Amino acid sequence: MDMEPFLRELCQDILKTSGAERVDCTVSAAESDLPPDTLIPLALILAELVSNALEHGFPNGEAGRIGVDLRADDGALVLTVHDDGAGLPDGFTLTRPSSLGLKIVSSLAAQIGGTFSMTGSRGQGTTARLVLTQTMAS
Repeated sequence: MDMEPFLRELCQDILKTSGAERVDCTVSAAESDLPPDTLIPLALILAELVSNALEHGFPNGEAGRIGVDLRADDGALVLTVHDDGAGLPDGFTLTRPSSLGLKIVSSLAAQIGGTFSMTGSRGQGTTARLVLTQTMAS
């Protein structure tokens, strides 16, 4: 499956639905042969991460950019979602996420054999990264 158009359309749908007219989302994705039981959770994870970037990174309709990248890296499949928005709040930790969305992302990541992490600091944007360690890229 050519993942790039699929992920681009998903991102554009989320931007349109949320009314984020001043946020641009770019997508870069390698072709991948993902089974449906991995593709569907991956799409749900991406949808939540883009929604989080819009809600927390660009509150009040602020302008900005979100970049989505899916690629094979050293036998793993890596999904990276980066925004140039507000960044993570002080004291943020994934070990005790306060949002239901991040709890769901962590659970879905574990379900498909992946590890999930987030980095960023106030005013410096946020990077979310999902690493699927099984060899899944074609």
